[in-house]
Amino acid sequence: MLRTAATNAIRANSAVLFGARRQLHQTPIAAKNVKETVGDVAHDVNIKIGQGLASAIEKGEEVAQATKETLEKTKEEANQAATAGEQKYDEAKSQTQKAANIGKQKFNQAAAGAKEGKEDFKREVSK
Repeated sequence: MLRTAATNAIRANSAVLFGARRQLHQTPIAAKNVKETVGDVAHDVNIKIGQGLASAIEKGEEVAQATKETLEKTKEEANQAATAGEQKYDEAKSQTQKAANIGKQKFNQAAAGAKEGKEDFKREVSK
């Protein structure tokens, strides 16, 4: 019991002596001053903004490439349609010329037949 009492007394005295002092330790956050903390936050914000802008630029480039490909495809389709239109025009023009030539031939045949008929009628009447 005496031993327990002595131990308790020593502990009580050491608690008073050492307990009154505060143990301090340094943490990474406590070691930085306000300027360093603001600088770190600004650096983190700058990195996030830079990453966001880089992502936006990449998306813009992708959209530009897709637009370029779409325009090239549309241009190619327009050229094909124009070529097809020119071919149809040439075919129609050719067929119109053929029909006109056939019409001219029939007209000339009819005119020749009418002229021949007129001459035959004149010969018949003059007899």
